[in-house]
Amino acid sequence: MVMILKTSRLTFISYLFNILFILTGAFFAVKRLRFQYKLDHPATRPTYTNNPQYAEQLNIEPAYVRPVNVILLGTSHVYKAHWDELLNRSDIGNRGIGSDITAGYLHRLQYVLNSHPRICFIEGGGNDIALHIPIDTIVANMGKLLDTLRYAHIVPVLQAEFYVGADYPASDFINGRLQTLNQQMSRLAASRHVEYLDLNPIVAPDGVLLPWYCQPDNIHLNAHAYLRWKDEIEKVLRIHDI
Repeated sequence: MVMILKTSRLTFISYLFNILFILTGAFFAVKRLRFQYKLDHPATRPTYTNNPQYAEQLNIEPAYVRPVNVILLGTSHVYKAHWDELLNRSDIGNRGIGSDITAGYLHRLQYVLNSHPRICFIEGGGNDIALHIPIDTIVANMGKLLDTLRYAHIVPVLQAEFYVGADYPASDFINGRLQTLNQQMSRLAASRHVEYLDLNPIVAPDGVLLPWYCQPDNIHLNAHAYLRWKDEIEKVLRIHDI
């Protein structure tokens, strides 16, 4: 009789743990689905005009009229570096704006053209992804940028967007979409016969930005990453004798 009671108690505890395990799994599944829904159904329509950094920088960009040979167009990844010093050149133009999206690039592209560069490196798309802008829209915007630069006889270099680190919120979702974006941008570059610069095999070989190359926030690049980026840019510049 005692053995039966012990067996029944163990069976009950086993059932209880199974139920708790199922409930825990269901909780995280629902949480994951809710997050996915929010990604696919943004509450507001994103626009570059809602970015305070955009308005601040746009007020000064019209003053950048000095002719340069090289321009880097992009987000905070571009903005955070002193490229003239990093590349040890005086003919560099920095057109990075923190939190900018590709629609914002198109709106301010004239400030790239005004400096008559020979080559323009384009980095971006990550902020678009974070704001739930469709990948097709991002790629279409990039295509317009490439076409406009080529029409102005400027060599465009399209860059793969950097992945985020493992500890960045929802990194698996973000990196999954960045992977899709980068695949489509690679195809876009090939279709336009434009160079495609991809640093991810170096800084994010497994589709996740390595801790060695990122700031503690798991999204912005650190000195190690910028030095590798510098090396890759210099390779492209040598190819084009710029």
